[in-house]
Amino acid sequence: MENTNPRFSHYNQSECIQYLLDAAALCAKPNNESLATPLEALVQGNTKLVQAFKKDKKSNITKLLTLYDQRRDDAVVCLRMCAQAYTNHYDAETREAARIVLNTIDKYGKSLHKLNYQSETSVLSNLYTDCTSEPVASAVAKIHMSDVVEEKKTANDLFNETYLARVEESAAKDQVATGELVQEAIANYRHLVTFIEAYNTIDPDGGYDTLLKQLSELAAKYNGLITTNETKEEVEEETQA
Repeated sequence: MENTNPRFSHYNQSECIQYLLDAAALCAKPNNESLATPLEALVQGNTKLVQAFKKDKKSNITKLLTLYDQRRDDAVVCLRMCAQAYTNHYDAETREAARIVLNTIDKYGKSLHKLNYQSETSVLSNLYTDCTSEPVASAVAKIHMSDVVEEKKTANDLFNETYLARVEESAAKDQVATGELVQEAIANYRHLVTFIEAYNTIDPDGGYDTLLKQLSELAAKYNGLITTNETKEEVEEETQA
């Protein structure tokens, strides 16, 4: 049975942090020396993250930055995945249009949503210029992605405006740092899981499979919160309507 992975992009910030803390605690229980280095990186990253989160958790700006960042991430991922899918279209002109769009995106990199805040803002701005200039604009329209390109610009502009507004305030660096520390901690977690999976292959009887199952169960529990939160939001909207 395939293990369940945490859907970090759907967790709110506090859920994400708590998941990382819980995962670190699970991985520490076996006291396995082979995992000491990646586990220590996760623990140290979590410590810095919790400290930063305590400083800015009362500000709405963190929530807005996370929201707008996720919006632009979703848009650029959608654009690239759809372009890639259309390269298999039965129509030759559509396939060519898809290749034009895909190559336009990939000249900046294949994982733009993983760039740091400032780099992503700049790259997405440049990508918008490319996607609204010929011949790329026609290619974008050919694969029905013009609205996604506009959504990407809207979200990127909102993020940049919010970021700049917060920079004018004294706690701006702490706010932005929290979001970046979340991404760093997630990377540490994934690095640790990679180690566990590798050692499980090398030493099937070393207890690594049990740990992977525990992490999978933890992820399933937190992923279940997504549906719960969405249901609560729908009820609140209906109540307020």
